[in-house]
This record gives sequence, C-alpha cells and structure tokens, in this order.
Amino acid sequence: MTPLAGVYDLWLVTLSVVIAVLAAGAALDLAGRVTATRGPVRAFWLGGGAIAMGLGIWSMHYTGMLAFRLAVPVYYHMPTVAVSLLAAVLASAVALFVASRERLDTGRTIVGSVAMGSGIAAMHYTGMAAMRQAATVEWSDGLVVASIAIAIVVSAVALWLAFHYGHAEAWTWRKVGSALLMGAAIPSMHYTGMAAARFFASNTGLDLTGTVTISELGAMAIGAGAVVVLLAAIGTSVLDRWVGAERLRTATILREHERRLAEAQSIAHVGSWEWEIATNRVIWSDELYRMFGVSMGSPVGYADAIARVHPEDRARVERLVMDGLHRRRPEEYECRVVRPDGTVRHVQNRAVVVSDSSGAVVRMVGTSLDITERKLAEENQRTLLGELQASVAEVKVLQGILPICASCKRIRTEEGRWDAVESYVRERTDAEFSHGICPDCARKWVADA
Repeated sequence: MTPLAGVYDLWLVTLSVVIAVLAAGAALDLAGRVTATRGPVRAFWLGGGAIAMGLGIWSMHYTGMLAFRLAVPVYYHMPTVAVSLLAAVLASAVALFVASRERLDTGRTIVGSVAMGSGIAAMHYTGMAAMRQAATVEWSDGLVVASIAIAIVVSAVALWLAFHYGHAEAWTWRKVGSALLMGAAIPSMHYTGMAAARFFASNTGLDLTGTVTISELGAMAIGAGAVVVLLAAIGTSVLDRWVGAERLRTATILREHERRLAEAQSIAHVGSWEWEIATNRVIWSDELYRMFGVSMGSPVGYADAIARVHPEDRARVERLVMDGLHRRRPEEYECRVVRPDGTVRHVQNRAVVVSDSSGAVVRMVGTSLDITERKLAEENQRTLLGELQASVAEVKVLQGILPICASCKRIRTEEGRWDAVESYVRERTDAEFSHGICPDCARKWVADA
C-alpha cells in the first residue's frame, strides 16, 4: 500500500485554535450563568450553553480536519457527522453541569472529566469515521490512547478552571488566561488523534451515499459560523449578567427607599394602605400593621379592615368610603380602631380614588395617622379647663363686700349667722389651712407672759 502524505493549511489550523479559545471562553462564562440561575432559566442556560459550547468544540474539530489535506478527495458522511456533533453537545452539557455545582470535589472532578473527555474523544473519532476517501486508515494504538488520555486530562483542567474562574462576574485577567489555556489545550487532543491516523491509497470503491465534499471556502464558512455563534453566546451571557446586575442594583435601591419610607412612617406614626377594588385585596404598610396591632404580613381584605373599626364608628366610615368611591373625591375622616388586645387607637384617615385610562375606578389609596396621643392631650386639656372653670366659680363666691365683725373678725353668712373666717372659707372652697403665730402676736404673747 502506498502511504498518502498529508499537509495542514496553517490558516485553518490557526482558525481552529481561535475557535477553541472562544469555546473555552464561552464555557467559562456559561458556567457562571448556569450557577447564577434556578429553575427553568437554569435549564435554558444549561441547554443553550451546551449547544453553543458543543458546536464550538465540534467546529474546532472539523476545521482542524478540513485543514488536513490529502492527495485524494475527501467526502463526509452527514449522518455520522451529526452523531459527532451530538457527542460534542452531550460532553459540553456534562462539563457545564459539573462546573456549575456549588462544590467540586475530587470524585466529581474525576467522574466529570472522564465523561467529558470520553465524549470529546467519541466526537473526534466519530468525526474521522465520517471521512470517505480512496484510502484506508491505520491507527497507532499508542497515540489513540494518548489522545484519549489528553482529552480526559484537558477536561479535568477545564472543569477546575471553569469552577474556580467561570463563576466570576467580570472578565478578569485570570479568567482570560484560563480561556487561553483551555483554548490551547483543547486542540492538543485533536491533533494528537489526527497524528494517530496513517492513510494509504486504496482502489476500493467508495459509497458516497449521504456524503458531501467541503471546499476551502466551506471550511472557512464553518469556522466563521462557529466564531459568530460563540461570540453571540458570550455576548448574551455578558448582557444577561449586566441586566442581572442592573436588576439587583435597582432592587437594592428600591429596598433602601422602602426602608427609609418605613422608618419615616414609624417616626411620624403614619401608615399607608391600598385597596384593590377588583380583587378586594388590601395592602398595608408595616407601620399600619403596628398601628392596628396585627401580625406583620397577615393577609387583609376590605372586610378585615372594616372589622377593626370601632363599632360606634363603623357605619360612618363605610358610608364615607362608599361616598368617596361613587363621587370619586378625596375623603378625610377620623375614627377609632380596636386592636386585638382591646386597646383603642384614634386614627385620622385620608383616602383618594385612583381610576384607569378609561375612567373606571381601580383602587383606593390613603394614609392613616395615629392621633391617639393628641386626643389624650386634648382630653386632658378639657379636664384641666373644667377644673379651672370650677375653681374660678368657687373663687367668685368670695368676691364682693364681706361683712366682718370689727371686734371678733367673724363673717356674717347669707343666712344671717356669724361664722369664723376659716369655717366660712372651707364651706365655699377646697382651701386648706395651716395654723401658726405671726411675729406681732408672738411678741405680744411674750410680753403678756
């Protein structure tokens, strides 16, 4: 048998390495996306990432095969080519699944690298089995085993790098270096496997059923298509990461605003509420829950809210609410609410009706201000005022001209009797007396003694 010499197109070899680097970069970025998501979105990233990464590895493989030129025409059996692509996608799915785990121990690394490496080797040798040419192939067992071993080792390195650097949100130098290292290592398995094959001229007839021939232009098209797909995968991942970061930043700002609003409401004792007419659902702020003495987050409906109103005020409040809805005007009113422990709070409310673009009422929103302390202060003020007025009335009894005896200093009452000053005052006021001796009387008492 006459051996057939093969030569490599350096442009296509270079393109295969570029595709390998992009596939490695896509693997790193997509592993981070799979890790960061849950549920159906995680499945989407895992499936889409496996397809994009598998297509990249497969394209690198076929670009490398097309870079190898024999002296005889080479055709490719399309069903076998499709099987090799499936093997690449499955190997990529295993890689992404393992690399996206929260923990990567030695056992998982070994199992994942063996599965991934075997898949890549299966893709390679299935792809070579798709070749149809007027030549026979002899294999070097040692190089075949070496290529499979390289595939497994490269897979282990890829899993380790993807786990440690793929989860990084940004493209750091370590992440870029990991992509370059993986991209350089991936082709090593392919070209070792290619070196394991020796081609010899053969006059055996060819079965070209289901085969195609690929020109140099077709090879460039396959490579360019793979580059576009991988760049799109990386770009989509980067965009999704940016959108996620913006969503997180917006959520953080919103939570901060809600925290400030809750603090302001707590300080001012003002709660806010919203009544969705269609669903009959009432939404309370945290301060309103505290004001009404209800467990935070408990579901509240319109009937539940009205039931908290003092029985003597309930009918009036319901009438005001309905008037506000029908007339679509703001309503302001005060009422008492009864907390679960029986204590009563005084609340000042303002309600506003909100309509949609068609004019239909969709909800009522409002605020509630706890004015219990103010009401107590007003009540205390009224009590003090009443006591003051009573005291003034009592003092008025002692006003005017009082008839007093010039000798004994007793006062003549309205009934005509003469009472001591102390008795007279006690009967008409709440005044109390303390007895003592003034200085003049004391000196007089000493002199008489």
